[in-house]
Amino acid sequence: MRGRARLFPSLAAAATALACGITLPVRAGTASAVGVGAWAGQVHEYANPFDPNLDRAPTESSLTWGSGWSGGIDQIVSRVDGREATKGGGRISRASGAPGPATYMNLVAPSTFAAGTVIACQQVWSGFTSSMPYTLKLSNGDPGDWSAVPATFSGPGTATYETIQVATPGSAADRARIEYSQTAIYGSTAYADFNDLLILPDRLETIPTVTATATSTTWGSPSSLVNLTCESGWAKHTGLPADVSVTFTLNGGESETVKAIVFYSYENVSATFTLRDAADNPVMDVVLTIEPQGWALPVYFDTPITTTAFKMDFGYATTQVAMREVIFMRQLAAPIPEPAAGLLLTGGALLLVRRRGRRA
Repeated sequence: MRGRARLFPSLAAAATALACGITLPVRAGTASAVGVGAWAGQVHEYANPFDPNLDRAPTESSLTWGSGWSGGIDQIVSRVDGREATKGGGRISRASGAPGPATYMNLVAPSTFAAGTVIACQQVWSGFTSSMPYTLKLSNGDPGDWSAVPATFSGPGTATYETIQVATPGSAADRARIEYSQTAIYGSTAYADFNDLLILPDRLETIPTVTATATSTTWGSPSSLVNLTCESGWAKHTGLPADVSVTFTLNGGESETVKAIVFYSYENVSATFTLRDAADNPVMDVVLTIEPQGWALPVYFDTPITTTAFKMDFGYATTQVAMREVIFMRQLAAPIPEPAAGLLLTGGALLLVRRRGRRA
């Protein structure tokens, strides 16, 4: 690899892909995390409600979009992830002047799922001349009128936008909808893009104030691995072979109990490493094979792990290594339902209260 060549296609290649509406194929590579040592058998990939057999091809789901548009959106929910649609995200397009018309994407799973946590990213190419603002919604059953369904979150869709968003609806759903109030333009074509959508059953929140340091860096920054963006990251591809690792310090070095970790890798770069805890004990072996697109891999611990830090240990690396983002998450308590009867503290006294049903 020279410079950024394998991490980032040339501008000319990107422009050609945009103009031709190229969709990269789903691949049969490997994305896995296996618990080791004391954590053997305790680390698992989260189930994917849109791809129950985890074969990275969500053929079990119904994926549709606005009339008059063409393209493919399966990679939004396949966990086959790319930084831009030209590198493996979801994209639909049609001939249009500026600004591009409104459209939508519907993603319907084969059965109802628990939407404990929703993690999503839209990365917008810098060459677009207008924006593609989006709103993501969830529903359990076809609502008919989607305008009445509240948004889980929204994004501005401006050129270079790359924020990873996290929400915890904690509700049941069987479908997601991505709505675009307008679409972006390149030449005489309108585009609607989306990178990836992860829906996990546990209610999770990100660990605050994670810092990252690396043994050495060729491109990017280790701090870019923990800034909740889906474009930037960190790479080491010069001065090899060498021992390479990245250390993540959680919440200023305070002990944290981690339930889940989400790994995002780069296209055209493999990432094979052992994740270690603050005491340097091995926790899991992660394999993200080299493919035309990257991976989005969400994993969880049966029993949450308590530590102050993690180390991504690539060992004695002989070829380039790179990662795009790592999200450390802790579990939120389940929402407490309002009781039918309970105790209310008021004015320093405990009162027994009972909810009454509405009278006819």
